[in-house]
Amino acid sequence: MYPILFQWGNFVVPSWHVFFVLAALLGWWTLGLWRPLAWPEGPARAVDSLFLIAYISGYIGARGLSILVEGESFNSFFELGSMTLYGGILLASLTSILYAQWKKLSVLRLADLALPSLLLGIAVGRIGCFLNGDDYGRPLLDQTQIPFWAVKFPNLDDNLYRYPVQLMESAVCLSIACYGWSKRTLLKRRPGEIGTIGIVGYAITRFVLEFYRGDDRGHFFSELLSPAQMISIAVILVWAGFFIFTLIMRPEPE
Repeated sequence: MYPILFQWGNFVVPSWHVFFVLAALLGWWTLGLWRPLAWPEGPARAVDSLFLIAYISGYIGARGLSILVEGESFNSFFELGSMTLYGGILLASLTSILYAQWKKLSVLRLADLALPSLLLGIAVGRIGCFLNGDDYGRPLLDQTQIPFWAVKFPNLDDNLYRYPVQLMESAVCLSIACYGWSKRTLLKRRPGEIGTIGIVGYAITRFVLEFYRGDDRGHFFSELLSPAQMISIAVILVWAGFFIFTLIMRPEPE
């Protein structure tokens, strides 16, 4: 892999950090492009504030959950270290919902607004994980018949071909985001549909890809499912319940 994207003497530019920043910039840019469609009454400054709130809380959630899962000391919170994507997504979602309620934006329209940008950000960020050799896939069972897509991770020093789960997640997230963009004409007539496609689509994707992860994922109650898979199930159930309740009890006007 290429953990160092550029080095000049002692000046080092890590690949993961570059793609993390690119993911954030892409998310902010596309959020601005999407706003006139998903939230036409919302001022551009409100979207900038929404992004900033989600970005800061996302970092706190991702770093905090990683420390909790891996048993690190919370004294290392402000040090550079591992981050757990779902932790960032969950805390960023909570703070974004609170902000949206303050600005009188429904949760359904917030999902429509945020999900395409979030998925594009994940797609770019996972490329950084791939280049850094993080979140790698499990080895192929057959190491003699190697498909063209299999990869080796030099940082593991085991000479095994593995599933490129980072790129697989990146490709699926990009596809879902593009599909949501293609359905943008539905935004006014079917609020929440694009957000639902993104939320459920990512949760299912993450649940399936967890079976192909080779790094230590931890376990939740049993060795069958990882914490991320349990979160995926919870996300689908909670969102489905909320979506159905909103449509039945508080339908938005056409």
